[in-house]
Amino acid sequence: MAVDIAMFGRMLAKKPGFNVEAACQVAHAFGVSETIVENDFFTAVDDLRQASEDAGAGHVDETGFGSALFYTYILSALIKICW
Repeated sequence: MAVDIAMFGRMLAKKPGFNVEAACQVAHAFGVSETIVENDFFTAVDDLRQASEDAGAGHVDETGFGSALFYTYILSALIKICW
């Protein structure tokens, strides 16, 4: 059995005999501290464009980002993975 199937399971609706119960449970991470969202302005340059055509950016955009202290947990049944 492949490691990823042993860890995270498999479900086949039409063939229940091939179902494998997951040996790992992974919780969604969530921030437990104050998060300040900041904006990041960025550009992408088209390297293949000739200088005679246009010297401007190929793409200009902005996106928000933040950092927090994240809490998550992983539960694994090593006996299921090893057997």
